[in-house]
Amino acid sequence: LYQMVRDGQLAPLDYFDLIADGLKTESNDMLLGSIIGGHSQIAQVYWEYLTKAQRELKATEFEDIFMERVLKSTPGSSLQMSFYDFFLRVVQSKPNVTRLQESLKRNLPPKGIVFDQDRRWAIINALAMNNAPEIESIIEQEKIKDPSTMGQRQAYGARAAVPQEAIKREYWKDFFNNPELLYTNFKQAADRIHHPNYLEHSQNYVDAYFKQVTKMDWEKQDSVQDIYFESLFPRDLCSAELLKRSQREMQRARKLTPLARRTWMETNDELARCVRIRTTRSTKPDA
Repeated sequence: LYQMVRDGQLAPLDYFDLIADGLKTESNDMLLGSIIGGHSQIAQVYWEYLTKAQRELKATEFEDIFMERVLKSTPGSSLQMSFYDFFLRVVQSKPNVTRLQESLKRNLPPKGIVFDQDRRWAIINALAMNNAPEIESIIEQEKIKDPSTMGQRQAYGARAAVPQEAIKREYWKDFFNNPELLYTNFKQAADRIHHPNYLEHSQNYVDAYFKQVTKMDWEKQDSVQDIYFESLFPRDLCSAELLKRSQREMQRARKLTPLARRTWMETNDELARCVRIRTTRSTKPDA
């Protein structure tokens, strides 16, 4: 089904209707690992191929499926943790975000789930992406509780996810003008700077992005080509206009290495795929 979506044979909305029943009952660890694990097919379709309006249509139903699996799974089992961690990756409905914030504040996880440090940061990232109330204070407090190098990196990345224009402006300035920015911090924040529910914050930096990548000397910057062409590229806009511009900008860039050019071309290919998928008609009359 996933490949049918990728090939334009199945509309993303129809994909979620077809997999919903299976998600409620599937128990095969290996299969679930492929669809809700680190390289989740479901997450890609959900965040990349659905429009914002389509996600809003599906969000509560989708989130509730995973939370129900958390509550019904054997407490402490790997299956339960997988469902909970995936829930954190997709939560966006206001009631569930509010409940998630309250559970962190009161340290009241579902039975069997432990709010260890990694999971606390995962929750904070989910809250940050959804612009939860007092999120900057929550990040700062957690940063104090976790003074490790990883904790500081997590805090830097989580704040980048907050969909507020002043914060986005600060980070883009840091990305382009701070020669002392560590690669690990750069990557952590770049992976969170865009969000498909807040496209205006991506659109605002399209010009600055292309100005930067076309003037860079990629012989000297080959270590960050993955960040620029995979993380910072505004793929969430998923538009034919962006694709045309990206193709033009790549042609006029004069300092691309073969690796940078290939990576940029692959990014354009994925953008073209997203544009095609968005044109796949759903069988739903109101989709």
